[in-house]
Amino acid sequence: MLEDKDINTLSRIMKTNGCLLDASTIIYLDKVDILELLCSNYKIKTIENVMKEICANSNHRLKKEETLCKIDITHPTSTLIENSSIYQGNLQLMLSTNKKISNLDSFLKCNSLSPTDFDLFLTGVTVNLPIFTEDKKIIKLCEKCKISFYNSLIALVVLTFDGLIDHSDAISIMFKINSIAWYSNKIFNSAFELLELVIKK
Repeated sequence: MLEDKDINTLSRIMKTNGCLLDASTIIYLDKVDILELLCSNYKIKTIENVMKEICANSNHRLKKEETLCKIDITHPTSTLIENSSIYQGNLQLMLSTNKKISNLDSFLKCNSLSPTDFDLFLTGVTVNLPIFTEDKKIIKLCEKCKISFYNSLIALVVLTFDGLIDHSDAISIMFKINSIAWYSNKIFNSAFELLELVIKK
């Protein structure tokens, strides 16, 4: 379980280096009206395909579409990917998890990953940014490769930790996020306990 010191570190990284959001996280945070607040106080980034996915699907229309302009598009160069020791190390680990997997394409197929899913993961790893995702496949990949990942609930905890959201509002918003995302009891309770810890501080 995360502790408040971890939230402090995460907050600092989000302010200095930034963080990477997937489409679902962007949509959830927008639906509970905290995406703009997050973008105004931290370096929020995503990949081009995620942005295209949000813009192309009418079901993904944001309440405040202008907020998308505050999200930076991150595209690591192919040279960075090829030369990244972090990437190479994690690719080796990924391929070693299944002896039947001999290359990247077979890994993607085996794990039912879309190119966008893997691009997001790969970008986070190569540019060393925290990944915020609601996607079970990306989460599974992060767990396999021992890469830290977070969700919309933790984004809310960071905002509360930094005094950008009132305590009473934070509790209400956390329940709103859960009503959209339907987290497991374990995930929700863990985030709620962390929020309570932050509030008590």
